[in-house]
Amino acid sequence: MIDLNVPYKQLSKIEGYEDFVDYYIDINGDVYSTKRNRIKKIKPCYAGSKNRRYLRVYLYSKKRSIVAYIHVLMVKAFISKTKRKKYTYHKSGNIQDNRLENLISTD
Repeated sequence: MIDLNVPYKQLSKIEGYEDFVDYYIDINGDVYSTKRNRIKKIKPCYAGSKNRRYLRVYLYSKKRSIVAYIHVLMVKAFISKTKRKKYTYHKSGNIQDNRLENLISTD
């Protein structure tokens, strides 16, 4: 269930994700689907080598499907375009902690 006390964004409002109207992300890095008239938290899966395992989710629309890294979605959803840089850094060093307070956009 989406916690309405926590800021969240609909993915279709993010540039490049306009087709994904049934998905939301909150500032804790949780992704939700509202397909089939219910709210479901999407369980992320791992991507990358043994030492660098980033979390990602699969997103589906009528037009296409994609794999999206949660830290990238977080930056695009919650950091203004003027403050976004090329890379996303996890402050704590834990690349599985995708809370907004743990992410920095940097060159």
